[in-house]
Amino acid sequence: NKHLIPNVITYTVALSACEKGRQWKRALHILFHEMPLRAVEPNGITYSNAIATCEICGQTALALQIYRRACSRGFFQSIRRSINLIDLHDLVVPVAKIAVRAAVEDLQEKICFNDNCDISYELTVITGQGIHSEGGESVIKPAIIALCQDHSNWHGLHIQCKEYNSNPGRLQLTMIPTLFSLSSSESEEGGDGTDNDGNAPVASSL
Repeated sequence: NKHLIPNVITYTVALSACEKGRQWKRALHILFHEMPLRAVEPNGITYSNAIATCEICGQTALALQIYRRACSRGFFQSIRRSINLIDLHDLVVPVAKIAVRAAVEDLQEKICFNDNCDISYELTVITGQGIHSEGGESVIKPAIIALCQDHSNWHGLHIQCKEYNSNPGRLQLTMIPTLFSLSSSESEEGGDGTDNDGNAPVASSL
């Protein structure tokens, strides 16, 4: 219908189609050009669709940018319980992964701002147990574990992911700065790159 005026619902549906079609450039055009041009304000689902599109297309930096923009406009406020605790309930997997990335970055920045870049720090992630998911199993939890275990995702960090035995709906992430990890390893070996017997370690692949 040529008289149909696009609104937030039609644009949100269009962004959902972009996600399914992996059209991240089209998604950016809709969010940052077409919607402002028609003075249409995005809602939480609009942002979620745009973030998910960029994340599944490997455009992590753009997804983070959109996520932070949404947060600055009052969306996703229920995610951040505190600097050390986030709740991923009600998020789709791609957005949950971006929320974890943002939380890790924020915590890392706060720690380093206080000149404590050489210490480890922790983040608790509420993933839920998947009670409302298809099959009754969490889809967010394994996705976050996989995200943390892929070290290529983290610059200057090694992240250890631990499941809570008492609460299967939570994960504890321990973030260890890479330099701190290396220096600790050297200290255990002898401080000069040798083991306690003065032998040089055998190189191993990561």
